[in-house]
Amino acid sequence: MKVAMVFGFGALFASPALFAGQSAQQEGAKPAWNPRPKIEIFGSVAAGHVFRFEDRGFGTQLNAGIGVEAAIWRGLRAGAEINRMFGLEPGPAPCDGVYPAAGQPAFPCVGSARTGVGAATAASFTAAYAFGTERLQPYVLGGMSILRTQEFGATYIVRTDHVEIQENSVTDTGIGLTLGAGLRACVTRRLSIRPEFRLSDGAALSANNLSQYRFSVGIGYGW
Repeated sequence: MKVAMVFGFGALFASPALFAGQSAQQEGAKPAWNPRPKIEIFGSVAAGHVFRFEDRGFGTQLNAGIGVEAAIWRGLRAGAEINRMFGLEPGPAPCDGVYPAAGQPAFPCVGSARTGVGAATAASFTAAYAFGTERLQPYVLGGMSILRTQEFGATYIVRTDHVEIQENSVTDTGIGLTLGAGLRACVTRRLSIRPEFRLSDGAALSANNLSQYRFSVGIGYGW
């Protein structure tokens, strides 16, 4: 009886220490995700749209990109990304009617040309801030963008009996602000999924005066 009482009291006093040890072990265990990797690289596919603010859009096409982010302090991260548009196709230039005199038929057009954007590549250098340390982390970003584009246009030359159409193109690089927001969803300690919206302005110092926005889904790998 006395032996049983001794073992009972021993178990009673030992149980808090045992539970405390288990609790400390659980607290020291790493979560199944890494909320703030030191370095994370990512690739993305997107629906991208190139446009001119005061003019028009040039279609929504496939966009693909690759980037990297590095931790700075808590949720603050520095990043760089480059992406390219695919499938941009300039359309045929219209043959605008030029009439030699009232009541007479329009001059025919000779030659052909294309108008529109044929290529667009954007680079962004950003600072991003992620909120929280859970599996789902919304974030915002901002920084500078560099947008290189090629735009085709048409020149109309009126001759004595016809209109000659000539094609021209301008390849130019502009800079501007980039702004965006997204969600970093941790899948494992290494992998994450990142849906994001990003607007990149490239109008400054550019003859083409174009900008781009994209809705992307990226996959990140961090450590």
